[in-house]
Amino acid sequence: ASASSAPFSSSSPSKPSSPAAMVKVEAPPSLQGLYLGYFGDFSMSPPLEKDGSPKIYKTASPHSENGCLGLGENASLTPSTPSAEELATVPDAETSLALVRRGTCSFVDKAYNMQETLHFGGVMVIGSEEDLMVMGGPQGDDPLSVAEKKRQASLRTPAVYIQKALGDKILEWNAAHPTDPVRVSLQPYNPSNSFW
Repeated sequence: ASASSAPFSSSSPSKPSSPAAMVKVEAPPSLQGLYLGYFGDFSMSPPLEKDGSPKIYKTASPHSENGCLGLGENASLTPSTPSAEELATVPDAETSLALVRRGTCSFVDKAYNMQETLHFGGVMVIGSEEDLMVMGGPQGDDPLSVAEKKRQASLRTPAVYIQKALGDKILEWNAAHPTDPVRVSLQPYNPSNSFW
């Protein structure tokens, strides 16, 4: 199945109703809880299950820790080719959220690479500090920004920024339990559906 159809039902993805995201760790019990995150301003809402409940994703780490796949901070319009290791298939990627660290390339490029190249169902960007932020997209009209805007326009998956402490805990658990990764669900924050 292609990444464009696998994570979603027949309805088209839409923007989240709020930039704030409720990140619910469903399993393992030692990490269960609700955590605050922020959807990128280019993010789509996470899909729902047929019964209307939030989709539960497995978490996984691509071989490219930062999700840049050959893109550097000063990426040209024709980025370098990703290594074979960076392109290695992650099992069940279409039903997983990629965990990538902040830095090196833009947030849009991270989301695009995880969706289009590695076919993940979404991305969680781990912050470099404990502050949260809304991930922004390209702003200028220079050739690099125009190329990035084209990539942004093709995004159909959720992209959420999370705190470093949560991201590190998920990565640590997944490294110790490779066959039993952390599972999370995502929802736009809404006071009427919040447990806070």
